[in-house]
Amino acid sequence: MISFWRNQVLIAGAVDIGGTNTRVALIREDGNILAIERFMTPHGLDPMVVPAVAGDALLRLVATRSDSPLCGIGVSVAGPVDQKTGSL
Repeated sequence: MISFWRNQVLIAGAVDIGGTNTRVALIREDGNILAIERFMTPHGLDPMVVPAVAGDALLRLVATRSDSPLCGIGVSVAGPVDQKTGSL
């Protein structure tokens, strides 16, 4: 644990980008889900739309459901990733 955060609850962001749905959540350091938002994964658009929409949702959750800053973010993405380009 990082000692200078001891006066705050540690909150992590979680993003799960699936082929059908995307979930964005805030997770407390004890593993409990503080808040979650689900929405259909955008398709047929510029590929940068998906991370932008997920990022906006995460920022919205932090602004409305947490008094603590994020200590980190984990992201999962459905499908193979091209290691050279970073794209699905």
